[in-house]
Amino acid sequence: MKKIIISVLISIASLSAFSQGTNVYSFFFNYVQSGFKYPLIGFINTANGEYAGLQLGFINTNRGAFAGAQIGFVNTVTDSVRGAQVGFVNTATNDVSGAQIGFVNTATQQPGKAQMGFVNTAVKAMDGAQLGFVNTVADSVHGAQIGYVNTAVGSVDGVQIGFANTAMGSVQGAQIGFANSASSSINAAQIGFVNTAAGDVTGAQLGFVNTAAGNVSGTQIGFVNVATKKLKGMQLGFINYTDSVEAGIPIGFLSIVRHGGYQALELSVSEYYPATIAFKIGVEKFYTSLFFGYNPSQSNQSDMSDFATGAGFGTFIPIKNNFFFNPELNFMLPINRYKSGNKTTDQTIMPEDIVEETETPREWYRQITSFAPYFGYNFNAHCSLAVAPTISWSSVNATFEDGTAYNEVAEPLFSIATHKINDKHSVVIGARAALRWRF
Repeated sequence: MKKIIISVLISIASLSAFSQGTNVYSFFFNYVQSGFKYPLIGFINTANGEYAGLQLGFINTNRGAFAGAQIGFVNTVTDSVRGAQVGFVNTATNDVSGAQIGFVNTATQQPGKAQMGFVNTAVKAMDGAQLGFVNTVADSVHGAQIGYVNTAVGSVDGVQIGFANTAMGSVQGAQIGFANSASSSINAAQIGFVNTAAGDVTGAQLGFVNTAAGNVSGTQIGFVNVATKKLKGMQLGFINYTDSVEAGIPIGFLSIVRHGGYQALELSVSEYYPATIAFKIGVEKFYTSLFFGYNPSQSNQSDMSDFATGAGFGTFIPIKNNFFFNPELNFMLPINRYKSGNKTTDQTIMPEDIVEETETPREWYRQITSFAPYFGYNFNAHCSLAVAPTISWSSVNATFEDGTAYNEVAEPLFSIATHKINDKHSVVIGARAALRWRF
């Protein structure tokens, strides 16, 4: 009986296979020559030359130009592909005009319109899209790379979206990810946590740290912005750095301009703090100030003398003949040096730091916001004198330990006019004078 079954199986296999010259066509193994016109459906399918049609199996191989679809676990074409490769590993050693869809996709020449898989690699320029975890093009990209790690050895004329995006050439499009890098110029947008351009930026960098090794003619918006050459656009961040400013402006808490910037030391007298020293840095269009002031007044608390720190910003508007208009907006936060028993301490005033002693708070939170429209005169390139009327908003916010509110706004040393809005807020019109030395 066993011999009969084996004989039947052999007969069936013989009937299902036929030979056309050197072609072998069966359910398990197919091997055909160039020009074969029937689908290859089996475990192993091989076309020894050009083939147009369908290869459906575990291993599909074409040793010439292929037009159609390869669907299997391993798909290989040693020439060009016009169609699709769908499988776990797809490889084409020549141009691809179509799509590769699988876990690992490789095109050693011109890739097709799409590579979709975990690892996508194109040796020549990509004119389409790579969608996967790791996408690599050893030439330029004209389209999109979307994945966790995207790399283009050449330029990118399109978009890279992923965790780490790298273009060894220029970028004419967008890089969107955590870390974006371009080894040449950017004429588009970099949006991420860290953005780096080794050349010029003529677009936008939006991130926490933005760096351009060339000129910036666009916009950098982030916590730290760096342009190692000329700034021709705008920097908006906490810390800005540039070599020089040609037609742009850096706006931030600290803007450092190596050549042509504005840095000055100021000594001033105001209605609240008769002895104030300030450092100003930025450009004349927009600069920031850091203050430290001292007020020896003991009008309200006989055991207290006030210090204050603060910050502000301003701009210069030239008039003529060395005269200038210089409006400033400043914020001061007092620091009290007080005596509690025999102990002396220094603390920044905060509402929760109130010390209750005989029903009287010994500390409170105060803020003084002032606008000063200075008018000044430059004696020379370094020294200037400026005076201004001021309008200041003084506020206090403090409570006792039992929750009772403490209301007593700061009193100025002198004023032109004072209007007490309530126990917590007042408006003071005063005056200031400042002597500055520009570096």
